[in-house]
Amino acid sequence: MTFDGSSTAGNPTLYSWDFGDTTNGTGQVTNHAYTADGAYIVHLTVTRPGTGPGCNAGVCSSESTKAVIVGNGGAPSRRPTSRPTSPASTSSASSNARGAPGPP
Repeated sequence: MTFDGSSTAGNPTLYSWDFGDTTNGTGQVTNHAYTADGAYIVHLTVTRPGTGPGCNAGVCSSESTKAVIVGNGGAPSRRPTSRPTSPASTSSASSNARGAPGPP
């Protein structure tokens, strides 16, 4: 499954993915293979250097969380949320699964 954070605003320099199955990844575009059908909460955190609201010690970050359904799926264990925390808003991450990360 491909996850794409390339439409994220604010020129992030680091993309950190939590795929909701105890594995993580990095990169603007990354691939992940789930080993079991189910509903997963995918969390993307992007960071960049900067100052202002949502920035701490010269680092700004934004977060986006979405549900991904793999195979027959099921209900995710947490409700998906979107929490921008800096002027650089996280606009999307996409994949080829139903309910994949997209615009918050």
